[in-house]
Amino acid sequence: MESFYISSREVIEAIRKKTISLLSEIQDSQIKEILIQRARYSSFVKGVLSYHIHDGLGGNFNVSEKIDFSSKLEIFCSSGAVLDNVTDGHEERNGRTTYLKEYGPTVQLFASQYALNYGLKSLFPFLSTFCRKFPDAYKLDQTIIGMLKMDTGKSTCLEDHIEMISSVNGLFNEVILAMAASTATEEEDKVKSAGNYGFNLGVGLGVYEELRDLLGEHGRRRATEVEKGRVITPMHLAKDFNYLPYIGRPLSEEEYKTLVHELEKRNALEMTRKLVKKYFEMAIKNLESVVDTTCIKKVIPLQQSIENSMDIMLSKSS
Repeated sequence: MESFYISSREVIEAIRKKTISLLSEIQDSQIKEILIQRARYSSFVKGVLSYHIHDGLGGNFNVSEKIDFSSKLEIFCSSGAVLDNVTDGHEERNGRTTYLKEYGPTVQLFASQYALNYGLKSLFPFLSTFCRKFPDAYKLDQTIIGMLKMDTGKSTCLEDHIEMISSVNGLFNEVILAMAASTATEEEDKVKSAGNYGFNLGVGLGVYEELRDLLGEHGRRRATEVEKGRVITPMHLAKDFNYLPYIGRPLSEEEYKTLVHELEKRNALEMTRKLVKKYFEMAIKNLESVVDTTCIKKVIPLQQSIENSMDIMLSKSS
């Protein structure tokens, strides 16, 4: 199957061009540089999915309107990514600066707030149905509490950990794709199904990101989340393994290799891969009942691309 990023290349690049054009109007040079830097290298997954879901639900936007909506949605979404740079201390993403080091956390926070407020304001004309019929679907206030718990606390078991991921990645994607669905339909079951698709996809992607970080496939140094104090999904899946000595401190190369070996020995990495796939399968089931087959064919390569990425990561680690 063709990679999602190849099959959706034209849509991705159209969203990128429009997004950068909108951001180029920002008056403050530092905020502009932070947000445009992210836009230059973003994969725009949420925008592309929103584009296809609008079509799949029988929406009547023309191409220009879909790109406009998806671009403004991506600016809104970028608020969370920029905030994440501050909370997790990401000075680089995918090998490129985030400008956290150059401009400091205060400017990053202002950039996050700008993207949130400008993005939401620019989305207002598209969200009349959402605001009129589905205001309770807006749960991003809950994601802030989830982010706080994720960054300041440690999950004690797999169920608790998945609940944390659900409250951040799951709810965030649920809201975004429910918004997108509401631009195409007023039918509650269809908007809810699109939101459920986003929720399960978001949880799967959240678990996948932990695996990428652990194995050093995130454009930055490996196991950063573990070193910063997070207990991640593979650790919860590793039966009879005392992971506490590895949490919250810099790991030597030998310690890191031992950690990965112990997780592999207990089949925790493979179980993590299967858990991601389980959430992806639930996501597609949510969506395929309400959209046409063309939409499914457009969005399912994303899940296949992620699954292929996991296969490659696990083969390299073994």
